[in-house]
Amino acid sequence: MQNSWMTRALTLGLTAGILTAPTLAMAATKTMNGPTSKIPETRDGIKGNTHEYIEYTYQSIADRIAGMPGASELSPADLQALADRFKGQNPTDAQLQAAINDILYQKAIAALSGRLDAVWNAMGGGGWGVSKAAVLEFLKSNPNATDQQIRNVITTMRDWTYGGNSVSRYSWPTSYSHSFLAQDLAPKLAAALGIATNQAAYNAAYSVFNNRGFNYNDPLVLDLNGNGKIDVTGLSSAKHRAKQNMAFVAQGAVKFDIRGTGTPILTEWVGKGDGLLIDNRKNKALDLVKQGKNFTIANLFGDDGGHLSGFNKLAKEFNPDAKLASANGPFGMRNAGLISGAELADMLVWIDDGDGVAKEKELFTLQSLGITELKLPARYVANADGEYLEQATFTRNGKQALIQEVWFAGDDQK
Repeated sequence: MQNSWMTRALTLGLTAGILTAPTLAMAATKTMNGPTSKIPETRDGIKGNTHEYIEYTYQSIADRIAGMPGASELSPADLQALADRFKGQNPTDAQLQAAINDILYQKAIAALSGRLDAVWNAMGGGGWGVSKAAVLEFLKSNPNATDQQIRNVITTMRDWTYGGNSVSRYSWPTSYSHSFLAQDLAPKLAAALGIATNQAAYNAAYSVFNNRGFNYNDPLVLDLNGNGKIDVTGLSSAKHRAKQNMAFVAQGAVKFDIRGTGTPILTEWVGKGDGLLIDNRKNKALDLVKQGKNFTIANLFGDDGGHLSGFNKLAKEFNPDAKLASANGPFGMRNAGLISGAELADMLVWIDDGDGVAKEKELFTLQSLGITELKLPARYVANADGEYLEQATFTRNGKQALIQEVWFAGDDQK
């Protein structure tokens, strides 16, 4: 490293007193340079006094920083900030280099975010079920990524989100496919970014899998009109949708707190004639409506509250065998059992008029609808678009009908 040194300062040992070295504006490191020297001095024609001094050198922190790798990319303000940060200290070269690298990294990330925005917009923006935040987090593995590499990452994520032949085997939302997807997709993402497969690549792969249904939310809905399917206002009731069904449909959507955040969002909704299953234990749901308040996802059957799914909540909270299994250990997707009798009395069916606001006249007991039992476990059934729907059955007036975990697309911005 090339160092810059300030002019030597002298300490004079004279009978008249001692002069000290000048004070530096910048913090500096002082080192001895050479032995003490004594020089005969003549003053007013009288010999014998000695001029004694020790030579010191001072190196400015700013000068040290300026000579280090990467410092040439720092602005004058950055250099001054570093000098102020280490003022009065004696930092090692490693500490200074780490501080320089941190500033350069933050600058690269800021620039990367701007370039991602440009590429993202040029590719048509969102709507693919790909999270831009997840893309940026992954790109931090290579903050100097080229625009083409950024495009490659987005394209790779988008293609997997859409599905298609290469990912049809991952349509089943199981822990197996989740793991296999990450193992297979992570190397592809890493290659797109020009890095070796790392933890960030695995995290990005998991994000792609989880976000294939991006803003989708999942209550249980009963087919009450008997047409053999769940009617919805959107293009599909599946979480992992085919490409042609990915778009959010605003027409028929309602404002509802489908996320349980306390803030309603615009969400696709159930079609007229079918009904949402409601958790009415201790009459909490009914009392809520009587108070003029609306439901949230917590009153429905979804994956809120730590439940793996709406069917998981139904089995765990209402099926005696499932309750026992849960008490003895973790209860996963083994939602087997028959729910009938007194257990049904703690549930209601909400047949909404299409506005997303629960009213007492829209709430029905299962008995009043002729529903005598809910049959689990749920199974995955493929529809005509190759999407998988999680469905079980219920018995109504002696006939079988389907109950399904329906995924509504939502729009946070409206």
